[in-house]
Amino acid sequence: MLIHVFPPDEKYFKPVQEMYETAHPSGNRFLVVGPNSQKFQIRDKRILFVGEFDSLRTEFLGLVTGASAILFHFLDVEKIRLVELLPPGVPLIWHSWGMDLVKAIHPSPFLISYKPDTRRLVSGGTRFGYFKKNAREQVKRILRRSNEYQTRLGHSLGRFSGMTTGTEQEYAQIKSKYGTMAPTHHPFSYVFLDASEMRMGQGENILLGNSSWAYNNHAEAFSQLRRSDLSGRKVIVPLSYGDVHYREQILKLGHQMLGEHFMPLHQFMPREEYGRVMSSCGYFISNSVVQMAAGNILLAIEMGLRVYLDPCNPFFSFYRSHGLKIDDVRDIGAVPGYCFKQLPGQIRQENFRLAQSLFSKEVVFRQCKDLCRIYEPGLSENSFS
Repeated sequence: MLIHVFPPDEKYFKPVQEMYETAHPSGNRFLVVGPNSQKFQIRDKRILFVGEFDSLRTEFLGLVTGASAILFHFLDVEKIRLVELLPPGVPLIWHSWGMDLVKAIHPSPFLISYKPDTRRLVSGGTRFGYFKKNAREQVKRILRRSNEYQTRLGHSLGRFSGMTTGTEQEYAQIKSKYGTMAPTHHPFSYVFLDASEMRMGQGENILLGNSSWAYNNHAEAFSQLRRSDLSGRKVIVPLSYGDVHYREQILKLGHQMLGEHFMPLHQFMPREEYGRVMSSCGYFISNSVVQMAAGNILLAIEMGLRVYLDPCNPFFSFYRSHGLKIDDVRDIGAVPGYCFKQLPGQIRQENFRLAQSLFSKEVVFRQCKDLCRIYEPGLSENSFS
C-alpha cells in the first residue's frame, strides 16, 4: 500500500489521484494533513483527514503502519516533523511542488524571489506602503521559518529514498546544495498535456501571472507593460488565490498603472472556463524568478501563446534546452512602445510537439507507473491497468 500525504490544497490532488489509481488500482491511501484539512472541498471515501500536528501523532503513525512507501506531496516544516516521527525502514518519497524546492535551495527565499519593487511592496517600503506597521516583524518571521525549514530538512533529507521534480535543473540545484544527502531523482510532473491537437489562442490579450502571491512580481511587470503598446489589449491577471493583503495592493496598483487595460480575475475558474479566457490571449507572462505556474505555462504552450519567462526561472532554461521557443520577459518594456507579436504558426506547432514529448498524458502516467513499480514490491508491468 502506498500512503500519500497531501496538504489541504486541492490544486493538484485530483490529477495525482487519477495517476496513481490508474497505475496501481486499490493500492493507494490518501491522507490530507493540516489544520485546515476539514475545509478540503473534495470528498472521497478514499481520503482520510487528519488535523493539527499535536493531535495527530498517534493517529498518523497508525494510518501509515504497513505502508510499502510514504509519499509526501509538498514538504513543509509540519511534514518534516512527521518524517521525524517515523521509524526507519519505510521508503519515503518527496514529491516536490516547486515552492518547497525554492525554500530548500535558497538561504533566503524572501530576498531571492521578490524583485525590488515587489520587495518594497511586501516589506513595507514607502513606495507602496504594504505591511507598514508590522513590516520588520513580517520579514523576521519569514526568515525564521525559512531557516527552520532548511535546518530540519538538512537533518531529515537522508531519510528519503527518492524525490521528484518537474525539471532536471531543479534536482541539479538540490544535488549541488545537499550533495550525497540528495535522494535518488525520479522525473514526475503534476501537470500534463491532455490534448492530441493544439488549441489556438485567437486573441491579442495578455495573461499575467497565476495568483495573488508576491512571487509573481506584478509590480515590475506592470511597469514594463505600461511602457509597451497595449492598444486594443486587456492584461488579464488571475488573483483568485494567494495572499489577500497583497491582492488588494495589486488591484490598486493594476488600475493605477494600466487603467482600462487591467482585467483582474477574482474567482477561481474550472479548467474549461479558464481555457476560454486563455483563448482570448496571444501571450502569457510569468515574472517569477522561481519555479511557478507550471500548469499555466503548459496550457499556454498547448494554446500556441507566446510565453515570456524570467531567465532565472528554471522553466526558462528547461524549455529552451528542449528546443521550445520561450521569450525573455526582460524584452517587454526594454524599448518604449514594445510591440507584442504572436508566434508564427510553425513555431506554435513545434512548441506543442516538443511539449507533448515531455508532458503528454501517456508520458506522465508512465512516470507514475515506473515509480509505483520501484516502491511497491511484487508489482510487474502486467499489474498495471
